[in-house]
Amino acid sequence: MDLTEEKRQALQMQLKAVISDADEQAGVALAEAALADGITPVELFREVIQPVLQDIGDAFARLDVFLPDLMRAGLVVKAMQLEVLEPAIRNSGSENASAGTVVIGTAQGDIHDIGKNMVALMLQVNGFKVVDLGTNVSPQTFIDAARRERADIIAMSSPLTSFM
Repeated sequence: MDLTEEKRQALQMQLKAVISDADEQAGVALAEAALADGITPVELFREVIQPVLQDIGDAFARLDVFLPDLMRAGLVVKAMQLEVLEPAIRNSGSENASAGTVVIGTAQGDIHDIGKNMVALMLQVNGFKVVDLGTNVSPQTFIDAARRERADIIAMSSPLTSFM
């Protein structure tokens, strides 16, 4: 289904409202309704979720919004990912035609996962098999998982300044 500009804008506005309210279940319901309306997980991510998250990130860079706003966005999108998008991707059989395998996690010493989760979702909706190791992952755990999974890519998330 090709999203019309009107539909895309309406969904983006709804998602922004859901994030503002920190209503994870409303986010899940929004994603379920979009998929029921014929929108694919890829379309939902690329044309609705990603632009909204980009807007929030840009607002954060301008100091128009703050860390709690980013955290709300992360929680809502994570619920949408876990409860709607990942099952839809699995059910569509797109994992059988994988673009590759990615082992992803947050580097040892860091417990933040919002960015990692967003990248993992982006990879999944684009056909990658994603093995998420979680947060505070040691280098050896990355290596072991990459060997076990025969990973094509190892993706490590970390805060830039503290890990430089």
